[in-house]
Amino acid sequence: MEVLDVPETLQDLVSKGDMGTIVLVHNAHEFEVESVNGNGSTKWQCALPRECLRYVPNPSTC
Repeated sequence: MEVLDVPETLQDLVSKGDMGTIVLVHNAHEFEVESVNGNGSTKWQCALPRECLRYVPNPSTC
């Protein structure tokens, strides 16, 4: 998932354009998303509303 917009409360943690993976569906409008650093460590993990995210297919799994 690509972050298209960042809620004001998360602007110190998440950046527009960050890529992440949905790790939990809270409900139809909110997802727990994890973004990782190049070495595989977690950069951030938090709940984001659906309207802040855009699906980006992974070419290696398509």
